[in-house]
Amino acid sequence: MIAWRPKNTLRDREQVALDASAERKQLLLGPNLDVAALALDAADSVEATNSLEKMLAHQLGLAHKLAFDFANRAAGHADPGLAIKLMNVAARLMDTFQSGLLTMQKLRSGNNQTVTVQYVSITGGQTVVAGTMQTGGRPEIGGAQRKNEG
Repeated sequence: MIAWRPKNTLRDREQVALDASAERKQLLLGPNLDVAALALDAADSVEATNSLEKMLAHQLGLAHKLAFDFANRAAGHADPGLAIKLMNVAARLMDTFQSGLLTMQKLRSGNNQTVTVQYVSITGGQTVVAGTMQTGGRPEIGGAQRKNEG
């Protein structure tokens, strides 16, 4: 089964793709929320290759900024009840950020995972377990090896 890959609409330079890019820029520069630097850096860091990856990276930048904004407000708040609520929002945003990173990994890997385990018995009652685990498009280098004594 071939993994689903979003099309890079910016490569074609169609008007709708250019309009969508301009709209994403305006969202990043909102009147009360300037996350353009964080969002664009996130998209560059993950080497976003299509509009969906760029939007996800922009959301990651926003979640990161808001998590720290809410944590900062919580740390400086005198009312402990409100501080706890603000910190809970910050924690949920941090979890959202991490979920977004996993979503990016799933998009790129086609959500495929390959696990290979080999059992080899040797003399003396020892067992060697050797195998590799691949969780995406890039294979692991080397392989996990473990010896059980006994």
